[in-house]
Amino acid sequence: MSGTHLEFGGLDEIRSWGWSADQLAHEIDSFRHRTIKGLNEQCFIKKDFFGELLFENELSWKIIYDTPGNILGFWQWVPLTPAGFEQSIQGQICGERIVRSIVPEMEPGNWYDTYFFSLSICPSIRKSMVAIRFSATIIQSLIDLAKRNIFVNNMSMCFASSYSMLMNKFFLQFDYSADHVVTGKIHKTHLPTFLKSTVMKISAGKNMKELMQLYREATPPVAVML
Repeated sequence: MSGTHLEFGGLDEIRSWGWSADQLAHEIDSFRHRTIKGLNEQCFIKKDFFGELLFENELSWKIIYDTPGNILGFWQWVPLTPAGFEQSIQGQICGERIVRSIVPEMEPGNWYDTYFFSLSICPSIRKSMVAIRFSATIIQSLIDLAKRNIFVNNMSMCFASSYSMLMNKFFLQFDYSADHVVTGKIHKTHLPTFLKSTVMKISAGKNMKELMQLYREATPPVAVML
């Protein structure tokens, strides 16, 4: 894929392609099925709700594409109710268990516990600078939400590959929480505390520093880590 021009996109691009919420859900599921090993039917969100969730929370996901309609990368995190987040840190959340009753509507002035549902990139570009820049869009999404007075409190994530495990060991350093019901291991962090960590202070680029400042200025929630 050398020399191919790649773009990052979101809801604006999806709408320009004429895709419905259902079609977006179908295309994302197909892409994840092709690029992530070890997934089974439990790992996929019900398509009607999945599409609605993506359309409703445009700042909580992003894609990579080369031509309109051809997805080469996808990440998404999902806000959860306290009960839903408790399920996630016990390793009991998978795609089919992400349902409307445990996904709150994000509103300004609130803090949310979240589950990082997916980060998948086409194998041919995983080790490229595009992948690094794509990861940076996660930080930008948190900045955009913070500017709307919407903040992430606790975050859980499933590390299923040796690469992701090493990334966590040497960089993220999220705390182990539980083995996942399907594959991998669940780790968790309290985002405001994570942003104050030594590794963040040392490695923070311009966008990360902006995010750290926005969280320093925010009024924190009463609850911290579950």
